[in-house]
Amino acid sequence: MGISLFTGCSYTAGAGFDLEKNQPELWVNLLHSENEFLNKTQLVNAGQNGRSNANIFLDTVEYITHNDKVDYAFVEWTSWPRYELLLGVETYTTKQLMSLNCEPNDHYINNVTYTKGYLKKVRDRFVSLDHPHNEIINIIKYTTTLIKLCQLKDVKIFFINGLCQWDLNFFDRIVPKVPSDLSNYTQKILLSDNRDDEEVFNLYNKIHNEYENAGTINSKHWLNLYKSMEQMTIDTNNDNRHPGIKSNKIFSELFNSSLNQKLN
Repeated sequence: MGISLFTGCSYTAGAGFDLEKNQPELWVNLLHSENEFLNKTQLVNAGQNGRSNANIFLDTVEYITHNDKVDYAFVEWTSWPRYELLLGVETYTTKQLMSLNCEPNDHYINNVTYTKGYLKKVRDRFVSLDHPHNEIINIIKYTTTLIKLCQLKDVKIFFINGLCQWDLNFFDRIVPKVPSDLSNYTQKILLSDNRDDEEVFNLYNKIHNEYENAGTINSKHWLNLYKSMEQMTIDTNNDNRHPGIKSNKIFSELFNSSLNQKLN
């Protein structure tokens, strides 16, 4: 029996549900059971809470590289900036997620104490230095690499927009007449309000040249490129943070329809 692999962050791992990955209403389980192609395969959910895009990429590469039975792979990309740090090597966990939507914890490591207040200050300073364009380039490189790997391994791969922050038609290159022709997110990352039109257009061409050189977004492999799971969320589960049963049903129905269109 072949395998359907799912990787991603807490949206894939089922955070906030009593049974987490085993929750029947989790979109992963709904999609697997209801899709005519996937329900003939074994489900493997390798999603992890707090995973960064870099480690989601590594999780996917590692599993596909070491398993010859993967028929389908679904990779859910998360928000940024997000970094997973290991603060020390101890018998207990020293992992700390550095992300604006995750509060740090106190860490007592050998003779060093990192308070959550200190780590929060470090986090806020550090994540502010990483421009969003960098993570977008990385996602393009990750997806391009995974597509090539899956071609070699005869795996059908699809990408899911979990919490990506770009907006509608962000990757569609146009010839703008004024900066306001650009998408809102494009204007935001280019700081268009602080520049003259010529500089904005030069930077716009620069970022799109870099997207193309990195391999392009490969939209045909995405199930929901421009409508993130975060945007579709209408309720929350037990932790009052992560998508609830109604939202997961919406996700599975959209992904099922999109997947069938691509496979048929």
